[in-house]
Amino acid sequence: MTSSETGITLLNRKRGNIKCQLTKMANALQKQTDLSIPELQAKLDVVLKLQDKFELLKNDYYGIANDTEYAEAEPSLNSLEDDLQDFEVRLKTSINKFKYEAESSSMLNNSQPKGSQIKTT
Repeated sequence: MTSSETGITLLNRKRGNIKCQLTKMANALQKQTDLSIPELQAKLDVVLKLQDKFELLKNDYYGIANDTEYAEAEPSLNSLEDDLQDFEVRLKTSINKFKYEAESSSMLNNSQPKGSQIKTT
């Protein structure tokens, strides 16, 4: 095995690790339907860190892989990048939805008239 093959194998494993983490998080989120905004924000933070790792990984592929090796890896890289972006959008959408619902609920509670008080003498 050449050093290039070893490098590609290592990069493929790193890519697989990122994909695995994303898949685990997606599966966990499908099972949990009542997450709070802080929980969703924590998940979003993890996704953003995974995106940073992915960008470094992509740069490593550019540096190590020859054209043939990169052409073989490119579809997987593109798919993972799409998954990361989709997941980020879903989390941000959920967070904004919860914030909107909380604000709407708060506004409704504040705009309702207080009960009339009847004085008895």
